[in-house]
Amino acid sequence: MVPGEPGRVTDLLACGAEGELLGWASYGLPRPGEGSAGELFTLYAAPERVGTGVGRRLVGEVHGRLAGPVALWVLEGNLRARRFYERSGYRAEGTRRPDDYRAWGGPVLNELRYVRD
Repeated sequence: MVPGEPGRVTDLLACGAEGELLGWASYGLPRPGEGSAGELFTLYAAPERVGTGVGRRLVGEVHGRLAGPVALWVLEGNLRARRFYERSGYRAEGTRRPDDYRAWGGPVLNELRYVRD
């Protein structure tokens, strides 16, 4: 795992023995108006690595680096991701926001805010 620049959004990379990218996470301070919880902005596991523990290790590393609660946003319809976060100790806290892709010919999707204390 390789940390990014302290004090900003930080990227963590999980790489294999041959240097191949296994997964990636980014985290940082909360966005303005979203409380005091740190935020997990991005979590990605290479498709062939899903279910191998790479995502769990990255999330665990983020939890170890952020003091206090951690929040994230997940697409409402992404049930697989929601189950993953719930197993990682997150809970939906009731806030929903639209994620608008109409400018690119896509739909408006809903995101749910999850928090881990």
